[in-house]
Amino acid sequence: YNGVNLQLFSPREEDEHQEQLCKSLDLHPNDAIVLYLGTLQPWQDLPTLLQAVNNLELTGRNIVLLIVGDGRERASLEEIAQKLSGKARVIFTGMVPYKEVAPYVCVADVCAMPFTLERNEKIGLSPIKLYSYLACGKPVVASDIRGFEFLKKEGLGTLVPCSDVEAFTKALKYWLERPQKTEEIACKARLFAQENCGWGKTAKSVARACSSVIQSGKR
Repeated sequence: YNGVNLQLFSPREEDEHQEQLCKSLDLHPNDAIVLYLGTLQPWQDLPTLLQAVNNLELTGRNIVLLIVGDGRERASLEEIAQKLSGKARVIFTGMVPYKEVAPYVCVADVCAMPFTLERNEKIGLSPIKLYSYLACGKPVVASDIRGFEFLKKEGLGTLVPCSDVEAFTKALKYWLERPQKTEEIACKARLFAQENCGWGKTAKSVARACSSVIQSGKR
């Protein structure tokens, strides 16, 4: 598995950086914010996420999809976003320096990881953004790909069938309508990240695997 910088990515009370971020993006306290972090590539199934967020209906809250990152699919995704019904506001931030990413994650209510089945099912996945989400104490809605099973097992989010817009919408709605549950998840997700996802722990796992191979070869 990949890992995360636990010092850089952590739950935090709203500070000056987050206040400035919310002001610059015109985000408001009552907004329901869904976040995607990462590259904009074909195997990241962002059209499904865009449609799912557009289908969301929440009483008394404006819906915002925050897409943090860049890539070759950006132009086509912006075109899709413009053609949607406009129920949700979609913000493309473009590339954000690594050290400045954490406040974007922290302002979100729920974080998303949509993936296509064809490319990803063969290899399984361990995306760094997943551990960044957890380290910041956020629930995750992800496509049901090999490598994400622990999210369901540990109660840290929801897995949905790949490219299933209706299921993705339902899962996002579940978390956005339960702020108390997302607060409970914050401590649980952070603790899981601390115990399992720090780069130090990841490095030790890699070292053990390498040592095992070396010793096996010597025998």
